[in-house]
Amino acid sequence: MRHRKRKGQLSRTESERNALLSNQVASLFTHQAIKTTLAKAKETRRLAEKLITLAKEDSLHHRRLVFRFLKDKKLIKMLFKEIAPLFAPRQGGYTRIYQLGQRQGDAAKMAMLELVEKRVIKVVEKKKEARHKTAEPKKIVQPSVIKPEVADKGTTTDAAKKKVEHKKNWLKSVKNLFGKKEQ
Repeated sequence: MRHRKRKGQLSRTESERNALLSNQVASLFTHQAIKTTLAKAKETRRLAEKLITLAKEDSLHHRRLVFRFLKDKKLIKMLFKEIAPLFAPRQGGYTRIYQLGQRQGDAAKMAMLELVEKRVIKVVEKKKEARHKTAEPKKIVQPSVIKPEVADKGTTTDAAKKKVEHKKNWLKSVKNLFGKKEQ
């Protein structure tokens, strides 16, 4: 009998279900919102809210309890230092579910699960390592980005004008090479 066995099975074994929910919660914490089926969103919500509640008190015991599910030390650090303080005044209800309609392929009910409070994401560009030490990655400059440098009195310098013209000519040549389609 299934008395008091509330959690959904999601048509998976226990280990598959735990892995799925762990990955969904990790994605929710990193991206602040995920798109999934309604049943998965409801199960993910239960686990995410429990983990946020544990993370509100920063102790070794709570970190170990959270580590049972997440298995990622960087993510746990982010949960305890960035996400949990956002929800300190709240007593629950850390996530919300928006129903999105049905998926076109199999008509499954889709939902958007997101955190109620949003954290500020720090954008850090990662530099790709060049294959050869002498090679430098090329940058494509958009025409709207090109602006002449302005001197102190509001006038443009001759060197800046030449630089802008050179970039515009280079951009035109790149467009001529790759922009035309043969018919």
